[in-house]
Amino acid sequence: MGLVFVCVGTMLAVEVFLHTGCSENIRLMIHFSRRAGTVLTSSRISDHWKEKVLLHYAVKIFVNSIQLIFGLLCTVAPLALAWFLGKGIGLDVQALLMTPVGLAVSIIVASFYGLFRVKVFRVGL
Repeated sequence: MGLVFVCVGTMLAVEVFLHTGCSENIRLMIHFSRRAGTVLTSSRISDHWKEKVLLHYAVKIFVNSIQLIFGLLCTVAPLALAWFLGKGIGLDVQALLMTPVGLAVSIIVASFYGLFRVKVFRVGL
């Protein structure tokens, strides 16, 4: 019965992950970091303009980091809900998730469900 809670919580977590845009935030952070590195290493850009542009990139990276944190917290929320509901009926879902079997089931379910959602419903990662 505990594995059912783990599977449902994992599928809900995948849904939340797909809809929060976490992967887009990660992509944007990598993009702005690369652009900042290019600006830093350029000898054609003056220090005055480097300060202005790097401040802009730092703000963009900071905002995407905050959005990513909230997205990841929302992604973990369904598993916390499964733990809370399982605790209400006497199941220790948290202990199950911490075992190798629970982790393996969660990873397998997330992988297959994520691939299913991406392939069948054309939801981008």
